[in-house]
Amino acid sequence: MKLTKANVTKLLTSNGITKSVTYRGRITQNATEGFEYERVTPESLLIGYRSRSSSFASYEIWSARKKEKVEKIVETLNANGFVATTDGHYVTVTKG
Repeated sequence: MKLTKANVTKLLTSNGITKSVTYRGRITQNATEGFEYERVTPESLLIGYRSRSSSFASYEIWSARKKEKVEKIVETLNANGFVATTDGHYVTVTKG
């Protein structure tokens, strides 16, 4: 499988990891919880995980949920032919 945003998005969403979507209105801007691409190059992708902009969860609850989701992203990508590593905040994906 080629290393493209479309292929990685399809793989992650089919495994239950949602992509963050930003909604813009006349006055406000809201975002949903999920992964997003921070940097895209032909050799690698940098994926971040963002919280809901309207979330009132405490930092401890949010950081535990984020850690779980980042680990699931890494496991899913590594199991499907990519090389994914994390520094705890971002996931770097390269072709294996």
